[in-house]
Amino acid sequence: MRRFLREIFSKKKPDSLRRALIRELERKSGCRFRNVNLLEHALTHRSHVAPQRERSNERLEFLGDAVLGLIVCQHLFQIYPEKREGELTEVKSRLVSKAVLAERAQRMGLGKYMLISESESRNGGRERQSILADAYEALIAAVYLDCGLKSAREFVTRDILDDMETLFSSQEAVNYKSLLQHEAQGKNLGNLRYRLKAEQGPEHDKTFDIEVWIGRRKFGKGNGRTRKEAEQRAASTALVKLRSG
Repeated sequence: MRRFLREIFSKKKPDSLRRALIRELERKSGCRFRNVNLLEHALTHRSHVAPQRERSNERLEFLGDAVLGLIVCQHLFQIYPEKREGELTEVKSRLVSKAVLAERAQRMGLGKYMLISESESRNGGRERQSILADAYEALIAAVYLDCGLKSAREFVTRDILDDMETLFSSQEAVNYKSLLQHEAQGKNLGNLRYRLKAEQGPEHDKTFDIEVWIGRRKFGKGNGRTRKEAEQRAASTALVKLRSG
């Protein structure tokens, strides 16, 4: 199947200057590509090829999301035998969030390798979270198609799973409310709002229960020692539900 998918991409080689960058990225990904054009597709933003959007990295992003999900789910299933499905789903959601993927992409300098229009680049496209996260998923797909699942797993393990402790310790920096707002708007689900359901405890030790609603549906709830903390947890829960369909 991977052989068939590889062959649907052109075998045209990049020029010598571009090839130097490609070789550099190959070292970072741990995959020496037989079909270099597959990697080029993973790095091609739709602004570079519009209106021929079928040549952009969007299809590879779709596949990379699934490959990443499989690798992360298998890893969590093995190392957390005591966790329930809902707990595993929340941990997975945190690990594969757009914020985390964009941070990993920035760390490896993925933006400089991308094929992107001049106008998009001038507007900060090479540093934009959504573009970087999508390209990161497309890169995972390219590694999978050309070098196999083992190489894709090694890349994800080295770049994300081996660094879980650091990622989780920096989760406070992840703005789940912003991520939820972005996804809700992208899916045209309606207005997003947070409701205080309960406030308990003495003044010096209060806890807050918050519900998050999108349109007419309740998508999640969270508890915290401040309203901000409770809203962030409610947004994180809602993201899990929204992404799981």
